[in-house]
Amino acid sequence: MTQALGLPFRVLLVEPDDAACAYLLPLLTAHGASVDRVREGLLGFMRVQDEPYDAVWVAWHGLDVEGATVCSMIRSWERRSAEMSRFVLLLGREADREELVAAAECGADDYLVGCWSSPEIAWKLRLAREIVALRRIAHLHGDRGGLLSAQELRSFMAEEVNRVGRRSGWLSLAVLGIPAFSGLQISYGKAWTEWFAGGVWASVRGRLRNYDRMGVLDNGAVCLVAPDLDMAGMSGLLERLSRMVAEYHVAGVDASLPLALAARALSVRITASYAEFDAVAGALWGWIEEQAALPASEGVLAFVGTADPVFHAALAVEGIG
Repeated sequence: MTQALGLPFRVLLVEPDDAACAYLLPLLTAHGASVDRVREGLLGFMRVQDEPYDAVWVAWHGLDVEGATVCSMIRSWERRSAEMSRFVLLLGREADREELVAAAECGADDYLVGCWSSPEIAWKLRLAREIVALRRIAHLHGDRGGLLSAQELRSFMAEEVNRVGRRSGWLSLAVLGIPAFSGLQISYGKAWTEWFAGGVWASVRGRLRNYDRMGVLDNGAVCLVAPDLDMAGMSGLLERLSRMVAEYHVAGVDASLPLALAARALSVRITASYAEFDAVAGALWGWIEEQAALPASEGVLAFVGTADPVFHAALAVEGIG
């Protein structure tokens, strides 16, 4: 969940000591980082799930849970949600050096001990930026081009329903397709079309916010889950993706048909209670499967609704052409 290129490198500082923060915050800011600070480890873990931080700097001492535990919780959540790994750095005393080295087992990337100088902070930030950039590339261009399986996407969506539902937030979904692929398959064959489609969707995935997720459903349809976007935000995102699809090309390949995106989108404000989150997630997945089974037509058809205790009735929402 890294920031897009050109935006500040975002760091979450999980540090209970005000004096340490007063010293460290100006150094991080002076070297180009955008920094938020929390005093508790569990609160830091929750913030990591809610905000697109590139790095998390965690105190080894003084938190409500151990620094190693915070790191393990972050890594476990990243694996479950198919998230890209953040750069996690632990902050300790000189006497903690051996323990901090051993903390690599819980997934920490690096550590700092003693009094931190400005050049040392700059060095650690440069290292963090380079590692995050490499992880971003590996994440987006993995075996599936950053696309999840249907089960992985469903699990991610269910977790996002719980996360955004805690504060009555928005969640947007879209079932995507490119109708021209059928014509391209006739002209170029199935193998070429699958390769070409894979390139298109990998490019789309690369244009998304870093905390959005795309997956391939069992019938081959592609689905997008965009947390924290209302209908206006989702419309803007789909407009950008539509332009990208229309402009997509591969050097040396002259596709005989222009590409246009087909999308059916749903934006919901989740106002349900904890007891109803599972039902809301199930209903949302049912909507995805229903839309994926319909023929894809060019253009965007958008719906907006509310995921409340009568969510099944709320699916009868108004279509916005």
